[in-house]
Amino acid sequence: MTITSRITLFLSLCILGSSLSSCQAASFLLEYPLEKLFDCIFFDECPELRNIEPRPHIIHRPPAEQSVRDYYRNINNYYYQTAWNSLSPQLRQNRKFHPQGYTSYTNWWHKVRRVDVLGTYRVSVNPYYSTVDTRLRYLMSSNREIEQTIRFFFVWDSNTNCWLINSVERL
Repeated sequence: MTITSRITLFLSLCILGSSLSSCQAASFLLEYPLEKLFDCIFFDECPELRNIEPRPHIIHRPPAEQSVRDYYRNINNYYYQTAWNSLSPQLRQNRKFHPQGYTSYTNWWHKVRRVDVLGTYRVSVNPYYSTVDTRLRYLMSSNREIEQTIRFFFVWDSNTNCWLINSVERL
């Protein structure tokens, strides 16, 4: 390494060090003590480069609470196929809830005139699962009103980039 290259490297490191935040600069200086930098720059005695672990990638997901609202908006607008697609394959195939698949699903929703989401509360969330408690009011076709609280268990679907309802339970 030529002396000009070394001086350029030294000045670049000084500029880099001064542009870092105090935490970053402290880390930078601790990782590479000044005397080692001087040895590398002026005497061409540079340590081997080592692998630096990348920072974990931050994953952003829309709130699952919005998925609950979207689901019931689809139900209220009679977009049953879209709502059905908001269910995970596991829930769609659950014979307890849908003994005849999509037919059972639509037969139930035809008995409901409207669903009002009264409130949502995020119980837990991580990049792949979310749990949301939801207070609901069902207005049935018979004009009967039913209020319930339901816990939704969501799973993230990386194919569609959305939360899917994986299971539900009444609270």
